[in-house]
Amino acid sequence: STKVASGRLVNNGKSNLTSLSVSKGMALEDFIVAQKTLVNSVANSENVIAACQAYAADKTFDEGIRKNLMAQLEQIEADSGNLYENFFVTVGSEGFADCLGNTTLHDVSEEDMYIDCMSQGYRFGNAVAVGSGLPVFEIAYAIYDDNDDVIGVVDMSIDLATMSQQIITDENYDIKLFTPEGVVIASPDTESILNIDMTELDPDSWQYIVSTGTGYTEFTDPYT
Repeated sequence: STKVASGRLVNNGKSNLTSLSVSKGMALEDFIVAQKTLVNSVANSENVIAACQAYAADKTFDEGIRKNLMAQLEQIEADSGNLYENFFVTVGSEGFADCLGNTTLHDVSEEDMYIDCMSQGYRFGNAVAVGSGLPVFEIAYAIYDDNDDVIGVVDMSIDLATMSQQIITDENYDIKLFTPEGVVIASPDTESILNIDMTELDPDSWQYIVSTGTGYTEFTDPYT
């Protein structure tokens, strides 16, 4: 009887963990899609395009648009629960407005984000923020004029620690979300974000999960 009961508990536990994993994975996907939509909407807004066109024409900033855009980005940041490490717009490669009182504006012409936007129109991926050193997920879109020339960029850096609090907080479970490459992208213990790599920590278990699509594994968390 004890053996049967134990087996049922294990099976129920596995079923619960599977359901939880799927739901949190979908929550992350939905979250990223929503953030991409937000960045894209800013990149295609009339006032942003107008500011970029004005700068392309005579290298002057439209201070009215700049002030209003800064206020808009600050409000987005406040409404998000301070989700963003930064959220900014450039005209050309020059910083134009950000969500931090326009305190981080600089030329981005030599940054990978800008180079990618110039060549392919976007950039998505994990990174360590240059200014703060925080682990972030970066979403950037190019701003185009009527001739499909790039005239600026919109860049959002999501603070992965804050994102973790919003997506994976759970009273009963310690949840980690990984990239397909095995790197932690969300975790309640923030020091593990972008630092735990399952391909190094337990490559056999990770390869099993990747190859089967769904699996159960045990590993020793190096932080907890």
